[in-house]
Amino acid sequence: MGMDHYISVQSVRHGYATLAKLIAGFQDEAIYGGHITATGAVAKVFFISALPGLWVGTLPFLIAYISALIVYSFDYYRSAENDMITNPGRAAYFLGMSSSFPYRMLAYAAILAASLALYASVTLTIVVFMMAALGIAYSVFLKKITRYLPGFKNVYTSGVWTAGTISGVLACCPVPLETTVILIFLFMFLRSLGNVIYFDLKDILPDGAEGLKTVPACLGREKTFALLGALNVVSFLPLAAGVMMGVLPAYVLAMTAIGIFTFYYLRQARARPDNYLNYPLADAETLLWPAVLLIAGGISAL
Repeated sequence: MGMDHYISVQSVRHGYATLAKLIAGFQDEAIYGGHITATGAVAKVFFISALPGLWVGTLPFLIAYISALIVYSFDYYRSAENDMITNPGRAAYFLGMSSSFPYRMLAYAAILAASLALYASVTLTIVVFMMAALGIAYSVFLKKITRYLPGFKNVYTSGVWTAGTISGVLACCPVPLETTVILIFLFMFLRSLGNVIYFDLKDILPDGAEGLKTVPACLGREKTFALLGALNVVSFLPLAAGVMMGVLPAYVLAMTAIGIFTFYYLRQARARPDNYLNYPLADAETLLWPAVLLIAGGISAL
């Protein structure tokens, strides 16, 4: 009886330990593996699709997710050694998978190819491969331009991702390139620009040492935070202009609630620059976009 009870207790403890290990592994994969950031790409597509007349269907969400995951995984793996100081958790995670990383990328590529084949859109396939190529090109070839052209990385990265997202949606749901699309592009570009600049704050010292003229490396922390505060406000002007012009529904102004969340994590980051949890918060911001828009649209329809 006593031995059976001991074995039972040990089995339960082993089960809990295994479960805790699985949860920790899942958490590391979600945070460090690029999945939260890649989910942000899905949220951006969902946000655009939630606007009247721009629904793209469900398969493009998977395509957006895998495309972003490939680019971010490649970039994280390539910069892992340089990230040991600024993002040690992610760096250790990717350095620990050096032998399995090629297989991971092959699996992602296979899922992306299968998804594109199922969707059967030549235009979307071209857009996806161009976006992936431009994203990888920065890490491999174009990064050095930032040594000579201040802010190149920030503008290039924001521009490529925003243009790729908009182009992908237009490939799935062809609409004229008119004022609505341009205003949505400006909104997303300015929000993305603020996000990219914010993430470069943690790399301000290594970027400066490497001669990379990112916005934070050029302006310093305090001026960068001031710029981010201004961008947070200015980014909503395209939406306000769209409402005033009658090309966007009035409920899109509910998106300004996102600005409150942004000011919150900017304040946290300013007060505690060593808190790495501030960066997942910034990534999570994009996940709120479609939620806020759908809730506001639902309320306006009552």
